[in-house]
Amino acid sequence: MKKNLIIIIILITCVNILAQTSSLEISLGTEFLQLSDFKDFLNSSLLDIKEAGIEAKILEEFPNFPVFSIYWIQGIKDREYQLITGLGHYSTGSRIYYEDYSGFYRNDILINSLSFEMGIRLPILVMRNFLINFDLTAVYQSYKTEFIYELSTNNYLNHYKKKYYHNSGGLKINFNNQINLKEKIYLFLSVGYDFIYPPTIELQDIGETYFIDPSNNKVDLNMSSLDLMIGIGINFQTQKPESK
Repeated sequence: MKKNLIIIIILITCVNILAQTSSLEISLGTEFLQLSDFKDFLNSSLLDIKEAGIEAKILEEFPNFPVFSIYWIQGIKDREYQLITGLGHYSTGSRIYYEDYSGFYRNDILINSLSFEMGIRLPILVMRNFLINFDLTAVYQSYKTEFIYELSTNNYLNHYKKKYYHNSGGLKINFNNQINLKEKIYLFLSVGYDFIYPPTIELQDIGETYFIDPSNNKVDLNMSSLDLMIGIGINFQTQKPESK
């Protein structure tokens, strides 16, 4: 992780050298993730658990929690396009659970993602207080996935926790709609899609004790998603874009 942060800082510094104008954007929204393999794995795991005699239920199935992102936009002298660098964070998870008078069973999956983006922004429509931009960025994502299993009865306790770290990349397309509030402050709404290559997670020893079929031990982490974001931007440019 430390190596990744050093690379990001170097890239941002290089882009700043070229910059003539700049903007800072902070946004909050949601991602509609694919996660098809993980959802299939969750339902398959539930069947295996029930076959072991535990009448568990799925309480959470990877809900769309809020995603946070921050972007630095740089204008380039004598160019219409701008350069984009950004960071984002997202988390989601699932839970299978059962409890009665004799104890409880818990099966959790937790996913945390940190993403770095770099690309270009092209203006599509520029008016006095209204702009529409098209963004195309390369995406690098770093994940931490945790699998937690716990079985507790009156005279028995079994607990297992395993963390997996993995990286992936892809492309993102995004449409950004800006409405100027003041000379240097604007609100924006953006809609985009992340095309992310899914890394494969090999789950080690997952079937030995935790009622999971040992053959069900490979899962693709498909984090491709539809993104809906709203945020605020601060414009540091010295010249206003010309209206068309």
